[in-house]
Amino acid sequence: MRAESCADHKVGPGVLPHHEQRILADARNSWSSMRTRNPAVYILVSKRNGTLYIGVTSDLIGRVASHRQDLIPGFTSRYCVHALVHVEEFATMVEAIAREKQLKKWPRARKIKLIEATNKEWHDLWPELSGET
Repeated sequence: MRAESCADHKVGPGVLPHHEQRILADARNSWSSMRTRNPAVYILVSKRNGTLYIGVTSDLIGRVASHRQDLIPGFTSRYCVHALVHVEEFATMVEAIAREKQLKKWPRARKIKLIEATNKEWHDLWPELSGET
């Protein structure tokens, strides 16, 4: 039996439905400010309905890039959690940390509803955020 690799769990890019294109267009406007290191909470997944990881950072692009490249050994590299599916930006790190703690306490079903409220198809937001589209 073949061991699964991270490639087996990719959340692939695709053509977004019109309503999600609008959501991403709005997000793109705020993502330009995220490139200037604003505090953010993010959710990474291994695949749709797969393993979830919630994190907080003041450098979203750098942090997600580190996860995607498995530069830091740990949970995200062990469980192939690389697809960015949700981002929330905050004015202060104190607010971002409070939100991260709040989300981590939520039941899994509620976290999934949060993701699907803005990203119904679980598209990987990394290409838009990083400019790799």
